[in-house]
Amino acid sequence: MRKLTFLMRRFKFLIIKLLRLKDHSHKVALGFSLGSIVNFIPTFGFGLMISVGLAKLCKGNSIAGLIGGMLFMWAFPLLFYLNMVVGSYIFPVDLDQTFLDAAFLVSFD
Repeated sequence: MRKLTFLMRRFKFLIIKLLRLKDHSHKVALGFSLGSIVNFIPTFGFGLMISVGLAKLCKGNSIAGLIGGMLFMWAFPLLFYLNMVVGSYIFPVDLDQTFLDAAFLVSFD
């Protein structure tokens, strides 16, 4: 319970910090959106650094990028699953045949 309380207080703090940023609204929105976009791809633990760096690179607010990356970090498994589902509609691949072809090629090497 104590950890959950800490996480909720941290979440509220980040939201208040995001709302009180003293920067142009376009820069804040750009940083937040770029920070949250990073959660659509696997970053192997470097997501927060990438979201801050991407926000700075595109001249957005880096604090908003950090907050955007942190807020949607929990949703990565869901977003990755949705990416796979949409990708299978665009590029349908029969995995059984692919594995069979790979095993057939390996057996003759």
